[in-house]
Amino acid sequence: MSKLITDEKPIVILPSLAKLLGINEAIILQQIHYWLERSNNIHDGYRWVYNSIKDWNEQFKWLSEPTLKRKFKSLEDQGLLITGNYNKKRFDKTKWYRIDYNLLNEMGQRLYQNDTTIVSNCTNGKYQNDTTNTRDYTENNTDIINSNEFDYNEFIEWFNELADKDFRNTETNRQYIKDLLNDGYTKEDLVNVIEYKVNEWKDSEKMNMYLRFSTLLSPNNFKRYLQDAKEFLPSEPQKKKEESSAKEEERKDPIEEKINQYKLFLEKFPDNEIIRKALERLEQQKQDND
Repeated sequence: MSKLITDEKPIVILPSLAKLLGINEAIILQQIHYWLERSNNIHDGYRWVYNSIKDWNEQFKWLSEPTLKRKFKSLEDQGLLITGNYNKKRFDKTKWYRIDYNLLNEMGQRLYQNDTTIVSNCTNGKYQNDTTNTRDYTENNTDIINSNEFDYNEFIEWFNELADKDFRNTETNRQYIKDLLNDGYTKEDLVNVIEYKVNEWKDSEKMNMYLRFSTLLSPNNFKRYLQDAKEFLPSEPQKKKEESSAKEEERKDPIEEKINQYKLFLEKFPDNEIIRKALERLEQQKQDND
């Protein structure tokens, strides 16, 4: 029998976790959980583990160090890995890690509405109640078509480029989008919220970590974020209703109105390339029409 399948200690991976996060992220998170259960490093009521990327790489030898860094960053960006610094020497920048099991439970339950076992046996960290209320999703045919026609990969890549993140096209990320589409929100609503929050939080050291789908597209947050965004982002031109009369009031050019709205928006957020490109298209369209 080959030594390749007998002489090394295997790394455990749960299929449900791989479906949720992707294979490599799931392996890394499961391995950190393994060490957390054996850790005696307790700070602020939680167990922590620490290692340099070079040392972690010894456990994940099939990944290059740059790739491993990206995977750790992806887990940090999603809020699943919480980092800290409890090093005794100030110059020591070795990262300490713990897992946000509450968030992991929430993500798992969004995929498996009645399944509370995905991390129910995790013991490190403060004790948590694994059972939470879940909602029933009743999808009509329109919702299903709406969700299936959505280009998730393009949307997630656009978000990564806009927010400088590294999220993957995983089932859990798609689920946040599907839930909002099935609740009647549109792609434009999602774009408006993300653009608004990226402009507000991207340069904030404290808030940048919340630029993730679990925060931005959470049903508990999204309605409020959308209301805030509509106060700043351009809205569709309001068409005036006119009664029949001998003289009809002259209407404003809707393209010109939209151009003015985009220009006002760019005065507040000059680095927003999406709005800038939309403005350029409208200006070209107006020029062609003239």
